[in-house]
Amino acid sequence: MTPTRSAKWIAVAIIAFVPLSLVAQSESPDIFPPTVRQHVSDGRHEEAWQTLHTLPVSATVLRARIELGLLMGRADRALESLDALEASTAERHLAVLTRISILVLQNLLSSTDRDIQSASCVALPSEMTHDCQPTVLKIVNDARLPDTLRLAAASRLARAGDATALAHVKRLAAHMSDRDLLGLGETLHSLPPDLEAQIWIPRLESSLPEVRYLAASKLGHAGGAEALAALKLFVEARESDVAIFPAQLSLARLGHAPARSRIKEIFPLLGGGDLLSAADVLLETDESLAVNAFRRVADGDHLMLRLEAAVRLRSYDAELGSSIVDQALESDNMWVRVRSLEAARRLGSGPSGSARRLLLDPNEWVRLRAAELVLSASDDSRQGRS
Repeated sequence: MTPTRSAKWIAVAIIAFVPLSLVAQSESPDIFPPTVRQHVSDGRHEEAWQTLHTLPVSATVLRARIELGLLMGRADRALESLDALEASTAERHLAVLTRISILVLQNLLSSTDRDIQSASCVALPSEMTHDCQPTVLKIVNDARLPDTLRLAAASRLARAGDATALAHVKRLAAHMSDRDLLGLGETLHSLPPDLEAQIWIPRLESSLPEVRYLAASKLGHAGGAEALAALKLFVEARESDVAIFPAQLSLARLGHAPARSRIKEIFPLLGGGDLLSAADVLLETDESLAVNAFRRVADGDHLMLRLEAAVRLRSYDAELGSSIVDQALESDNMWVRVRSLEAARRLGSGPSGSARRLLLDPNEWVRLRAAELVLSASDDSRQGRS
């Protein structure tokens, strides 16, 4: 028996939809019904969209809407159609959500905020990062831009595996003021230990106490013989400095026994972020003490610190950690939403309904972090870890 034209379209549409590529564009015009296909071919996408909405709603029509939404660069339409598809089929389509997230990142490449541009580029899958890398390098090399912006872009490229970017990080950091560097504390991380040592060891002598504090903290995460030696000298020479506590923490993190003993001695006096950092250091040798500290902060009223505690509780009380993150995802504060998405990613949480909606958030940083969360979950799924 010969299938009707409509039946042929349904079969082709289902086949075309299953092997989803990472690229945002539709791979074949056959995904669209005949009444829509010509509109798409002629570039009359809005007419195609309206025509799709005159057809009886079915899984196949919803799939076509998703593809058209992606083709139009409209993440909102694609996500709305995906929500409807999943509601009608009672199935999750992480691969489709991944493609929508990639579209969100691709759209952010056109942001007027160059910081968003560079962050979005390195958030894309590696094969796509390669395509937008020249744009990020232009930011790095544009002397008219603030050095903070250029250094942030260079450090992102370096973390993405661009070996040439390390030279840019070294050059820009060497000429940056202590106060400007202070604002890049969260961006400058996961660099080679010797490079981090070059950046932060001189800042132990900064006239700004907050910079000394940051430098002492950073060197503990950087590690290496140079960092260890510099921290020892700092502690010996500046017993009453405001940065003694992070320096002792860093020494303890690097295995310095006297510093570890000192941290344990003052542990009962600590609270908030200091308590979390000290508990991190003591976790390996005093697990019960550290986990109880995580719980204390998680039960507190500082939401940003509760998010940090939630991540640390992932192996001990995942349910509590997830509930804290879910609450924060609904916050009116955009920075809380950003942090909650980062925490969800570190927790290994899949994209919840709240997190998915943040792909369409008015704030660009929130959309970027939401897309990163989805891509992280997609990576885990492809590698068999979720």
